[in-house]
Amino acid sequence: MSHRIRQIAAASCAIVCAVSLCGCSDNGYIGTVNGMQIPTGIYLYNVEFTAYNKASEKITEENGDTEGTAEVTVFTETIDGKPASTWVKDYALEQVKRYVAIEDLFSQYGLSLSAEDNEAINNYIATLDEDLGFYAQYYGIEESTFGEHYENLGIGKSSLRSMTENSYKEKYVFLKNYDTDGLTPVTDDEINSYITENYAAVKLLKVDLTDYQGLELKDEADIQAVKDLAQSYADRFNAGEDWVDIQYDFDLRQARFDAWLDAEDQYAEEKSSSTAEAASATAEAAPAEPAADEAAPAAQTAEAESATAEAEPAEEAPAEAPSTEVSAKPVVSTGDAEYDAYVQAAIDAATAEKKASADECDQFISKESSSLDADLTEYIWNTAADGKATLFEDTEDGNSIYVVVREDITTKDSWKETQHESLLHSIKEDAFEELLKSTYENYTVELNDYLVNTKYAPEKLKGIGK
Repeated sequence: MSHRIRQIAAASCAIVCAVSLCGCSDNGYIGTVNGMQIPTGIYLYNVEFTAYNKASEKITEENGDTEGTAEVTVFTETIDGKPASTWVKDYALEQVKRYVAIEDLFSQYGLSLSAEDNEAINNYIATLDEDLGFYAQYYGIEESTFGEHYENLGIGKSSLRSMTENSYKEKYVFLKNYDTDGLTPVTDDEINSYITENYAAVKLLKVDLTDYQGLELKDEADIQAVKDLAQSYADRFNAGEDWVDIQYDFDLRQARFDAWLDAEDQYAEEKSSSTAEAASATAEAAPAEPAADEAAPAAQTAEAESATAEAEPAEEAPAEAPSTEVSAKPVVSTGDAEYDAYVQAAIDAATAEKKASADECDQFISKESSSLDADLTEYIWNTAADGKATLFEDTEDGNSIYVVVREDITTKDSWKETQHESLLHSIKEDAFEELLKSTYENYTVELNDYLVNTKYAPEKLKGIGK
């Protein structure tokens, strides 16, 4: 649950006001919902941020601007058959009613915020007074702090605190309904069914068909050697070897390649520095510039030295290192003893962290939002969750082979525990919204007509729709 104020996205419905308060007074409250006084700041936040952003999003979608690059002028548009201003007011009130429903259920269930929750809320509110620095330009605001920015939009810290507290209360109301000991708990079978359909648990090794410098291998023997290495990882696992040991060997090999590359760069840097120092020392030791009558012999000498230099072969750079090494520890043998010793020492000193357990090597891939290559994701989802290692060659770029082990995700108890609340939301989010809606749909709403439709009409508010 985020410690920031949650951006609510629930369906909009029309405002039905039982009684509209009259007059032009502004006593700091927009009106009442189910008898609860609603601070103007809470209403304005939902108009200026939640509802306006949702309106902009809907207009963008309806206009077919999938990239979100077209300029959106909200208040010249119609949304769901309503003028945008009316839609924004309706949606904002819907969120206020939702806010009240959470407050009501939280009280009804006898729940309370913990000391840790209150500390986190206090810390968040305190951050609003911190200097924005470079964030000001990013957010496009002129004030020096977020607190000042919200204040200038008519949203005081007391309203921000109440909304932040409400987001914490929402968490507990949700868990009271759907957690293991909740009113209508989500069962293990429901969780297992959901994660089996939507996630894959895998162990992956990406073995690149490149040399230690990251350059694509050209020699067929080198390419085959890397393919054989990938196959050896799969064979070792399928023969019963602990994945932790295989992962360690893989990580150590990469650490040694990284050390090789770093050492090569460092060696060149030190060599260059050493040469520069020697040249400087030679220049300092050289005799003063000759007098005019000595210039000709000196020039002749310089010409002779230049001719000699051209005749002598330049100092050879280190021979090109082998394109790849697939052994447990690369051995550098270029013919340049100094270079070889320098780089080999760095390779020998390279280390890798060994995982405490195979579970630490697990990756969990979402079917809908995988960050992996599309072809690899498809391969994973077509692979049986039987805990057997197979190979997938990336034909898209042809530069890597993956060792893939897909396992039964329902056995991943540690991951399920850490993701428990998130999984509950994925499974029960719609049901929770329906619960809240059924709670507030018959609320009596009394709003100050002047404040809603004149003073705080959305199209007149500072900072939005401009």
